[in-house]
Amino acid sequence: MMYQVLSKRLSWPQGDMVSADDLEGCNIAMLVATGHLTPAPTPKKKSKWEPEQPVTDNDSAEQPEE
Repeated sequence: MMYQVLSKRLSWPQGDMVSADDLEGCNIAMLVATGHLTPAPTPKKKSKWEPEQPVTDNDSAEQPEE
């Protein structure tokens, strides 16, 4: 799991992303609870859904239906 450093009091610069392996030996839960770290946002998967193109029959809305 990845974490983002929020504090200037850690070994890593503020804003850096660190992994749980980097934080080995640290109390990660306490660092998160006290605001020094936050779980990094997970990248969102792109949806394969694409909007369909509207069907055009070249009908004008101004012409009355018969």
